[in-house]
Amino acid sequence: MSTTVQDIIYDARVLLDSYTDDGVVISSDDLADFEASCVIFADMGQKELFEVARIQKTIEISNTPIKNELGNQFDVVEFLGEEQYYPNEDGVVAKSYYFEADKTHTVVIQEYELGTWTDLLTTSATVTTRTSYKGNLTPTTVGNKIRLKFTGTTFYRHVNRALFNVAFETVPDYQAWVEYTLPTDFKSLDKVIEEYPVRQYGNSATYKFEAPNRIYYDYFFNGTIRILYNPIPTKITAKTDVLEIDDIVAKALAFYVASWISPYENQSMTNPLFQKYDELRQKFTMKEPSSEESIFDVYNIW
Repeated sequence: MSTTVQDIIYDARVLLDSYTDDGVVISSDDLADFEASCVIFADMGQKELFEVARIQKTIEISNTPIKNELGNQFDVVEFLGEEQYYPNEDGVVAKSYYFEADKTHTVVIQEYELGTWTDLLTTSATVTTRTSYKGNLTPTTVGNKIRLKFTGTTFYRHVNRALFNVAFETVPDYQAWVEYTLPTDFKSLDKVIEEYPVRQYGNSATYKFEAPNRIYYDYFFNGTIRILYNPIPTKITAKTDVLEIDDIVAKALAFYVASWISPYENQSMTNPLFQKYDELRQKFTMKEPSSEESIFDVYNIW
């Protein structure tokens, strides 16, 4: 059964002896200020306890690297005035393209039709920062070979060039590290697991962070990346709200709320209540068991 803020309010009232002599709970109508304060402190306490309670959410990212018909093209190339072709002056069968350029440039996508290279699509733009360009292609005849031609009259750099023999609803970015934006409730990372098609399983080593809410993974990773993260608990605003921490940890929250209310209700209880809260919080801090590891026998006993 889920714990609500109302449950915490009842527990806090018990801890502060907010009962009549016959044990009947005082009417809520007489405790409006008390309950309003409890809602605020319950929200504060839940956010303090969420890591102890190990509130977790899971994201799964499945990735299969799409073959680039040009080979690996993550290197930065400078355009110095002489036309550049990819792949060289020969072409490949392709249905979509991707590239990035950092300054004013002209890139022509050509097809080989009836023994002649003709322009299929031209991208000419004035930019001052690296910008990506991508899209699907419609050759005059299905199966015509395609090539990229980098040209122009001024210096620029291009990188991450790709021709895919796949038509996409949305052409994916072709970059060495693929960016993934984490949900807005992401607070901290707990674990990243990689699951491979050949049933390998382990902690990930092929990801990196460059911002608090963006993770990057290797373009060539083939499998599923499972991200376990600690979310920011939903803000508590009412007595009927359900707590996101589990019922056991919620007991510590009752002591937390009561300790903050006690200066106004029963000041002598403040220190004992907070000490009990801190004791429970420490008790709930549990570590996961270590993963299996091989032991190197340095003494040749086994």
